[in-house]
Amino acid sequence: MLRDLDATTLFGNITHSGEFKLEDGFYVFVYDFEGPCVAHGKRADFVGLTLQGILDYVGNTAVNGTELHEQFVANANRGGGWVPYPWKNNDGTPDPKIAYLIKIKKFGKEYYAGVGYKPSQFPLGDGSARYNPTC
Repeated sequence: MLRDLDATTLFGNITHSGEFKLEDGFYVFVYDFEGPCVAHGKRADFVGLTLQGILDYVGNTAVNGTELHEQFVANANRGGGWVPYPWKNNDGTPDPKIAYLIKIKKFGKEYYAGVGYKPSQFPLGDGSARYNPTC
């Protein structure tokens, strides 16, 4: 079971295993509350970077990484919640994305884990208003 794994194995599985992503764009990501990404189901090259570092890496100036990280932490601390944000990789127009975040206390630390997607792929309306109850 996942709960019995050490940090390196658990976060490595999330990053490198196909079990934590779907071809239609859903994937799991995990960040230390202190900032760095510890697991990313779509982009292994994001591991070790802060959210602002990732935004700089992909050329996304549409959102402030420090503020987005703070929103992710705040929603995780509230017991879970949806956070909408603009995302773009390299050149191009930012796409609206939304992620659901939860808090995880494991290995003596606090993390947030999330699953994000593009609402244009799966239009559900305002996720914050319609899907905010704890899962």
